[in-house]
Amino acid sequence: MFYSYKNLYMKLCLLLFLTVTLLGQSRAVKSLNLDNDTLPILQINMLSFDDVNAVLTAKSQIFFPPKLISTNGTLQNEYNFVDVLNFGESILNIKANKRYAAFNNGLNANYQLDNIVEHFYYPFDKYKIKLLFFLDRVNANGTIENIPFKYNCDFCSVRGYNIITRDLSKPNQNFLTLETYIERPLSTRIISMINIISMWVLALVVVFMTYSIAKSQMKPEIGTFGFIAGLLFTLPLIRNISPMIPYMGVFIDFIGFFINEFIIALCMVFTAYYWMIRNKLEAT
Repeated sequence: MFYSYKNLYMKLCLLLFLTVTLLGQSRAVKSLNLDNDTLPILQINMLSFDDVNAVLTAKSQIFFPPKLISTNGTLQNEYNFVDVLNFGESILNIKANKRYAAFNNGLNANYQLDNIVEHFYYPFDKYKIKLLFFLDRVNANGTIENIPFKYNCDFCSVRGYNIITRDLSKPNQNFLTLETYIERPLSTRIISMINIISMWVLALVVVFMTYSIAKSQMKPEIGTFGFIAGLLFTLPLIRNISPMIPYMGVFIDFIGFFINEFIIALCMVFTAYYWMIRNKLEAT
């Protein structure tokens, strides 16, 4: 019986290893195999996203298949790559008389998205932008023609965001138009809502505690002040637990943090008042 379980375990491990190996090979073939391609490939790597300024940072690289590269390692023609909406350097000139290196033929891109105040609605903020790319070829006689090319968006992702990219290009167009949507993942929204509910629960606990002190006309314990004062510093920590939350003053702060901080501070004042009149309370 022991050997049968051991053999089953070994077979499962072997199957898992083969599955991971095949998946890794298929991804490598999809990303790096250019032997059967006749068109250049645009590789888009999204690096980061600044939600406050609504700026998407990326790097665009041009990969040429071996059929377009000479035996001495240089390109057969000169190319101009244009990243239209990049508000940095948007034109990349790839010389034909220089040795070709794929990772040197790229542009550092910064894109300004449609709405710079959308982060106020965290975690329900959504952003949209259209990316536009051209690739021109300069022939030996000096003429410039717009040529078709492919694109690879396997790395169109940024930590902490859901990014969806749609190709809006038509079959007869030799330029690439990508419509990109950026939003928060569902986990971020759930955690943010849980934090808001937690703030309200803590604030209501303090309200009921203060109401009990006022109704019973009893002297509040000194430990009560420590508990309420501690909550005043606890709410900012709960607020900052929300993943990648912007600076103070977004929408959820007005419905969760600010109002509950005010409620707890007000209860602190009422509790302090009953503590200051404790002698009168003890006399009655």
